[in-house]
Amino acid sequence: MAVLQAGILHLAPCILMILLTCGFTKANIFKQFPWINKTADQGETVVLHCNGSEDSGEDLVWRKDGNLLFVYSPFINQAVTNYTSSRMSVDPSDPLKLQISNVQPSDAGTYSCFPSRILWILTIK
Repeated sequence: MAVLQAGILHLAPCILMILLTCGFTKANIFKQFPWINKTADQGETVVLHCNGSEDSGEDLVWRKDGNLLFVYSPFINQAVTNYTSSRMSVDPSDPLKLQISNVQPSDAGTYSCFPSRILWILTIK
């Protein structure tokens, strides 16, 4: 039994890593989800709206270029953030909305929201 427990303990971090890193690659993502081109002027505030439902019981996840930005779990009522900029924010009381203040060229990229499965291609002028 000790060997089995060690295997489970070793496997759990692997499963967590797979869940956090798998899924979205530029090569296949455009085939699976509808996408919206969004262009903003440098310095503008951009708000992306997810069409999901907070009442669905599913975790709400925001990503940029496949990298995790924000996760909200209604089951445990907890949010985890990993923003690429201090100008990004998601209000945990309204996790369906990602706001980027004073957008800069570094904010350009592909944004996605789960569970809505919509992509935004953000271009900065």
